[in-house]
Amino acid sequence: MQIALCVRLVVFFAIALFALEARALAAEPVSTSGTGAGVLWTDKPVRIDRAKQDLERIPDRRLNEAFPDILYVPKSVRVTDSVTFSYRNQVFKLAHIAPVPSQMVCRAQDGRRWSCGLRARMNLRAMIAGKQFHCRKLAEEAPAHYLVECQLANGQTVAELLLRSGSALGVTPIAQDLEQAEAFAISMRAGIWSDADYHAQNQ
Repeated sequence: MQIALCVRLVVFFAIALFALEARALAAEPVSTSGTGAGVLWTDKPVRIDRAKQDLERIPDRRLNEAFPDILYVPKSVRVTDSVTFSYRNQVFKLAHIAPVPSQMVCRAQDGRRWSCGLRARMNLRAMIAGKQFHCRKLAEEAPAHYLVECQLANGQTVAELLLRSGSALGVTPIAQDLEQAEAFAISMRAGIWSDADYHAQNQ
C-alpha cells in the first residue's frame, strides 16, 4: 500500500511540474530576433502591423494555377440549359461549348423518343450541384454574367464531360481534347447523338 501511494505521489508531482513548465513556456513571448517585428506570438491577442514586419511570406498559390478561382456551387443552383447555371444573382456560362436545346426531343434508331434536351440540362446539374470546382473567368459578358472554364479534381473540365456524354456541342474553333470528347460521344451515340436524324445530318 505504501509503495503504491508513493508511486501515485511521484506521478502527481511530475504531472504538476510538467503543467507549470508548459504554462511558463506559453506565457513567455517569442521575439523575431533581428527583424524588428516585435512579438511573434503570445498568450494574449496582439495587433500586428504588417508594414513593420520583414518576415518571409509564401507566394499566393493561386497565382501559379491555371484555374485560380474556387467556385462552390450550392445544391440549390439553378440550371438554365446544359451549359449555363446561376446562383446568388450571378450567371455562369461554360466556355467552348453550346447547349443542347432544352426542349429538344430525340428519336432513336428504333423509333423511341425521349427528352434529350431535358436530360442534357439535368446532366449539368448532376455534375455541379453541391460541389466545388477550380475555375477561371474568361470574360464578363454582362454585369454578373461570366464566361468560365471549370476543372474537376481529376484534371478534366466540366465542358469535356458534357461533350463526352452528348450533353453539349463543341463550337468552332474547338480544342483537341474537346474534339476528342465529342468524337467519343458521336461514336457511342450518347445524348443528343442518339437522335438518328441529328446524327446523320452532322456526320
